Amino acid sequence: MSYFFYDLYSVLCGPVFVFSLLIFAAGCLYRIIQFARFTRRINSHYKPASNPVTDDRAILFREKPGIEKVFISLKLKIKRTIFGTNPVMGIVSLVFHILIFVTPVFLSAHNILSDHYFGISLFVLPDKLMNGFTVCIIMICLFFLMRRILSPRVRLLSTINDYFILLLVMIPFISAFNAYHQFFNYRTCLLIHIISGEIAIMAVPFTRLGHMPFLIFSRFFISGEYNWKPGNRTW
Repeated sequence: MSYFFYDLYSVLCGPVFVFSLLIFAAGCLYRIIQFARFTRRINSHYKPASNPVTDDRAILFREKPGIEKVFISLKLKIKRTIFGTNPVMGIVSLVFHILIFVTPVFLSAHNILSDHYFGISLFVLPDKLMNGFTVCIIMICLFFLMRRILSPRVRLLSTINDYFILLLVMIPFISAFNAYHQFFNYRTCLLIHIISGEIAIMAVPFTRLGHMPFLIFSRFFISGEYNWKPGNRTW
């Protein structure tokens, strides 16, 4: 049984992990190609017809100093985002997305494996801090789950895929937490953690998890009222 575990562990941490990274990279490349195909560059020579400004607020804004314009523009953009409409949800979502990136990348165990298999290692954060981050991620996932179940508006918009994606995110962290504290069978929890994590990696380009790496395209390149800078492409 021990030999089977170590053989399976070596395969999962070696060839299967590399395969999951290749699927992730190929999927991201496919999504980028699709983005280029389904969008077109905005004609920079086109200028809309100018109309006289009649709104007093627009006139006042035009006469503001440069730095004040920046703050006013930033304030208006924030009001149109979730941070303006639902600040609590916006903060929770921001913390969740930061932790879900920081925790796996700067975990000591992951960096030891990365150094062993690929010769690449980053600086690590203390395990106790990472354990706290893991608990926070699990609690936020449960909060998202209860929100989908209890909020009529969110429940109406939710599909089975939304629950599946949330479960796919939760399982690697729950299994890692159980393996770290050895609440259940350590080897079983570790294998569940590795397999679910690699499935999650492969699923990123093909599911709604893709909003994380591809957010840069929608917010920096696509022209729209919610973008962070003037976009140069449109659907």
